[in-house]
This record gives sequence, C-alpha cells and structure tokens, in this order.
Amino acid sequence: MKRKRVFSLLLCLPFAFLAGCSKGQEDSSGRQSNSTSNNGSVFEPSTNLTTPSRVWEEKLSDGGVTLNSDPVEIQKDMGEVRIPFSISWRNTTLIDEKVSLSDTSILPDDAVKVSYTTQDMSNIINGGNIVIDTSKIVGIGEVYIEMSLDSGNTSNSGTVVKKITVVDEIVVDYWNETLIIDFSGLQKNIPDGVIPYLQISDNDHVVGTKNPNTGDVKSFHQVPLDDASNGVATISFQYAVGHDYSLAFYATIDEKIRFCDLFEAVGTGSTAVGYNQYVDGILTFIEEDATLRLSTDSDWQL
Repeated sequence: MKRKRVFSLLLCLPFAFLAGCSKGQEDSSGRQSNSTSNNGSVFEPSTNLTTPSRVWEEKLSDGGVTLNSDPVEIQKDMGEVRIPFSISWRNTTLIDEKVSLSDTSILPDDAVKVSYTTQDMSNIINGGNIVIDTSKIVGIGEVYIEMSLDSGNTSNSGTVVKKITVVDEIVVDYWNETLIIDFSGLQKNIPDGVIPYLQISDNDHVVGTKNPNTGDVKSFHQVPLDDASNGVATISFQYAVGHDYSLAFYATIDEKIRFCDLFEAVGTGSTAVGYNQYVDGILTFIEEDATLRLSTDSDWQL
C-alpha cells in the first residue's frame, strides 16, 4: 500500500528490457536447468522454494521518525484511532510513504492511512498520525503496522513499526478516587474572576479507549475549581487501575497560562503493597475509594 504526498508533479518513465531465454528442466536438486549446449547447463533457483516468514516486532524510532509509545488496543466500530508520530527532519515538504500490515485478515490495507502536520505558518512537515478506521476491522488478534517514510526534499528516511491489539471488547477497570486540592496559600495571587483548573492525565492511557471522566478518547480531563471553599476543592474522578497519572494546576492570567507546583503527598498504604501517593510528579492509587490531599505552592511558576 503506497501513497505519495506531492506538492509538485514528477513524471518518471521506466525503461524495460526484455531478454529471451529458453525453458529449462528441473534437476534432482530442485534447481531449474536452462541448457545452453550439450556440454553444460546454467542452474537457477527454483521459484517454488519456500521463503522464511518474517518475525514482526515494534520499532518506535528510526531515522528521525518517532512513534507514540502508548499501547494501542482497539475494537471494531470505535471510530478513528490516531497514533501520533513526530519527524525531526528539516525542510521537508514532500514525503513518499509506504504502509505495510502483518496480517490483513485482521486489519485490511484500506483501514489504515497516514496524515501529516506542519509547523505553524509553514508547509514544513513535523509529524502526523497513523489513522485507523475501526469500522473496517475484520478479525481479532495482534497486527503490526509498518510505516516507511522518505523525504522528497532531503536524504532523510525512517521506518517504524507499531503493534496493534484488536479485541472483541476493550476492558479497563476503574476505581472511584478523590483528590482534595488546597490552594488557599495561592489565593492572594489569583486575580478576581480568574478560575484555576486541575488537569488530570492518564500517562498509561490505552489509545482508542474512552475516558469515563469525559466520554471521549482523550487521555486527560480538566476540572475547573470554581466551587472551591476558602481555596480548597474536592475532586472525584475515575482512576484506571494500575495506571500512572500526572497533574497540572494552572490558570489563565492576563492571557497567559500560569502553572503552580503541587507538593508531594503520601497517603495510606504500606511498603508491601505501595501507597496512595503523589511523588515525583506521578499520582497512583493502590485501593478504591481513597482520598489524597495535595497543596499548591504559594505563587505561580516564573
């Protein structure tokens, strides 16, 4: 399956050379014999020899092309699933692409396409998405997508491979969890009318699965803290069991997004099973219906 994104028309005229040959007979070794005289023969490999099957494996980065590393699990009829990739090449406005699939009995060729993104105010390509049309899924199992890209403007090229798992139904377990966000020490630096937000992001989000907090397939959701009492807000949300989450406390002040640090906190748990905690910027829970209290710094980041 090969497509070309072009910004100028190139016409290539291939030349073919046809050479005649005589039909030979197969010898006892399975090689084809093309007799040239009664005194000798030229042997060629038989066309019925078996070629070993390819062993597919993921390759997330190559030649300046880097795929998103999140696991991808999909099911039929869940819309379009996009797998982001970045390109670090310079001055590329034209890309020759080739996409190959390891098993078209699961995902046919026409279920996959590639789209591109460009730099702001420019036609320089800086990345894109592998786009899967899940309505065209025809089987279940593992399938690998290989994407080979060649710059039409430079000598850059890269080939990456992504594993896709197709299932009957995606199952992710969720727990109800609660965060208490204390930003009372920051209130003096929040202008009147400005509403702070907390963004909660699932770092292990399975691409294509729905976020129960929003109903869409995004890996994050944003909570306005406009109903906080004396600078303390209580947030309940659905936490994907076993996943790492990250948090961001921010507000838009004078048309600029300002962030504020959240201090680390360790809640209930044990050294044997772990803790409900926010440490090194990572939020984790080890039990359902837990509550963790976090405090912000007293000023915005510079």
